[in-house]
Amino acid sequence: MKISNHAFSEKEVEDLEIYGDNQKNGRLRMRSVVLLMTAQGISPELIASAIGINLRTTGNWFQRYVAEGPEGLNSFSYKARRPGPNINQIHHAITWVAYHNPENTGEIRGCADVGFGIMPNESLNLLTKSSELTQARCQFIWQLTMQDIFMPEKSVTGLKIISR
Repeated sequence: MKISNHAFSEKEVEDLEIYGDNQKNGRLRMRSVVLLMTAQGISPELIASAIGINLRTTGNWFQRYVAEGPEGLNSFSYKARRPGPNINQIHHAITWVAYHNPENTGEIRGCADVGFGIMPNESLNLLTKSSELTQARCQFIWQLTMQDIFMPEKSVTGLKIISR
């Protein structure tokens, strides 16, 4: 059912008003306000552009509301973010750099072709600040560290990579 085709009953409007007024969470209050604006006859396109959200988002909120009621507005539909490194992993990476000390960017490019995962920015920044290395070198080091921890049989940290 499309959001613009739905006729909100007085009970639904009252429930949304109560739900929105009692919310301390601004995110949930905003969702109830969007549905109340729709109930007053304002087009979803106008609401989405005025608030700065995607039109599909308003439709998703409406579908959750129809399926589960006001409690359905408190739903998350995104993937959890990958956690950053812990202190031991950072120290391991710094120790690896101190021991192996890659000489140039050719070595970094050589290992980057292996296809390791990308390090989250917060972790990369923390490693860069704590070791005073460039961001590219820290990312390379972090990738090798993760390879050692999670796939020791494919570890490449003991190999000398030839520059290109």
